[in-house]
Amino acid sequence: MQTSSIQVLELKADTQGIVEGYASVWGVLDSHGDVVVKGAFQKSLSENKPVVMLWAHSQSQPVGKWLEIREDERGLYVRGKLNLNTQAGRDAFEHLKAEDITAFSIGYLVNENGSQVKNGVNYLLDVELAEISLVSLPSNPQARVTSVKNLNSAKPHTLREFETLLREAGNFSRKEAADISQKGFWVKADKEEISRLANRIAKLANNF
Repeated sequence: MQTSSIQVLELKADTQGIVEGYASVWGVLDSHGDVVVKGAFQKSLSENKPVVMLWAHSQSQPVGKWLEIREDERGLYVRGKLNLNTQAGRDAFEHLKAEDITAFSIGYLVNENGSQVKNGVNYLLDVELAEISLVSLPSNPQARVTSVKNLNSAKPHTLREFETLLREAGNFSRKEAADISQKGFWVKADKEEISRLANRIAKLANNF
């Protein structure tokens, strides 16, 4: 399996351990002579295969899980959550906050006919994404974090931000978060369920 460090344009970390950024940026030449082409992960992502979050490509050190991985116009956007119940997850979080760790690196397999060499540059066209690591020494000198923010330091100002907060910090399901943020508690007929959800939101609000 090959690994490649890539440019991280944005990363956020909070007390719940949410991290986000770009695990790959289209058209960036790394020190291995590789360039990832837009669409290279499309097939892999469509198959919904597990992609693990590791510390420096070490299979013995998972540090969390990825909540969202998708391609956009910039590159491969990722959003994940560190497992703060483990020592490895807590260590990763502290390094992120201190900016000792400022980049991502991907581990992948090149599919058949999934690469093409032009003028000494290996263009990756179709790869199977296996893992995304937090790293301190990326092969790409541009693989640096430009911002680290605490979610708890900024209250949600829009319904979308509130819905995201419910999912990530409150551990509500996607449907629960969407129902509550868009329709309110009236969509829940069960009074006990309403009370339970309200108590969870009250605990979440105490963090601000």
